[in-house]
Amino acid sequence: MAALFLAFSVCSFAEEKVSTDDFTAAQFQGKKAVIPYRYKHFDSASGEVALFVFLHGNSASGTDNKKQLEKDTLLNAVSYIQKQQLNVFVLAPQSPSELSWTALGDDVKSLVETFAKEHGAASARIFLVGESKGAVGVWSLVNRYPDFASKAVAMATSPKNIDAKKLVKTPIYAIVGELDTVGSNKKEVEENGGISPKIKANSEIVAKVQKLGGEAHLKIVEGADHYETCRVGLSSDVLDWLFLAQ
Repeated sequence: MAALFLAFSVCSFAEEKVSTDDFTAAQFQGKKAVIPYRYKHFDSASGEVALFVFLHGNSASGTDNKKQLEKDTLLNAVSYIQKQQLNVFVLAPQSPSELSWTALGDDVKSLVETFAKEHGAASARIFLVGESKGAVGVWSLVNRYPDFASKAVAMATSPKNIDAKKLVKTPIYAIVGELDTVGSNKKEVEENGGISPKIKANSEIVAKVQKLGGEAHLKIVEGADHYETCRVGLSSDVLDWLFLAQ
């Protein structure tokens, strides 16, 4: 099969919460913008460290350096990391409202690489995860820099202007809501009977990458619109693949 269809489910992770104050605040001077970011090292386990990088959606854009920590995608990942007692740096930059993650691609890459060196994690596996606007940034980064991320997850968007050949080096998980029509052409949505056109776009790129011998997966969140997809898309099965699968 060209795509993997998984049923919608709400995941239950550890109950322990991490507040904004638990994350250290910092900023990075990029070429295009100053990027505020938060980070925390979860070091319950010894051994190889990983770097989890979260690119938020449009609603968390700004300069307060807090809103990106309120997203369920990040909270789900943090709860999973705690439950599994993993050795992971969590890095959550915040994009200015006027700039896309695609426009900030070079700066994001520089931030991640600089952060890794400064925190003794230069050889860390980089797990790049984005939702909505952030997922557009994920597709752009893995397309422009095939050797940058160890794995990537892109939720609630459509891949555009992507060269499948460049994705062969980066295992990727695409996640789309069955009823996610945000940003889609109204006529196309109507012709699809209300089903998200993003399913076709993601299915096509996943199939192309698989045909070329790369690792690509597709998860369709049944009955979910854009916002529900962002809330529950990064579920335990995806996190198992991200952190535990070789």
